Amino acid sequence: MSVAGAGCPGVWTVKRLLWLLLSTAVLLAILNLPIGKWPSGTRAYEMAAVRNLHRINIAQIDYYLKYGRYALSLSELGPPANDAVASNTSADLIPDELSKGSRSGYLYNMSATPDGYTANANPQDCEVTATRAFYTDETNVIRNRFRCEPASVLDPEIN
Repeated sequence: MSVAGAGCPGVWTVKRLLWLLLSTAVLLAILNLPIGKWPSGTRAYEMAAVRNLHRINIAQIDYYLKYGRYALSLSELGPPANDAVASNTSADLIPDELSKGSRSGYLYNMSATPDGYTANANPQDCEVTATRAFYTDETNVIRNRFRCEPASVLDPEIN
């Protein structure tokens, strides 16, 4: 019989666990790491924003192939009203909520440029829903900014 297991099985395991928890708490206190600073779900909102910008890029490619130009607004990429047939004014390429400019904790806007379009995704409530803003254009590159202001073509690409 080993000394570690003599008397009370699992005593050393409990002591080691308590020591680990206590040492972690002390280390966090010493380093003054903010516990819980990031609200749960911010990464999920940011991932959804990137997916939605990717969806806008794909929709713009489809729109361009079908109508010979990029859509001028999100509503042109959205569904038609009252189950009407899709057209260049409402191509039914993105969901209704996204075509209205709001989805998954982000506000979306898109505008035409001489060579294509730009699209932005900005957090509805910065530091709560997300901490990054995103940008894309006809190059299909998505860029991000770690501040509460719109991203631009000058910001780094997402990895």
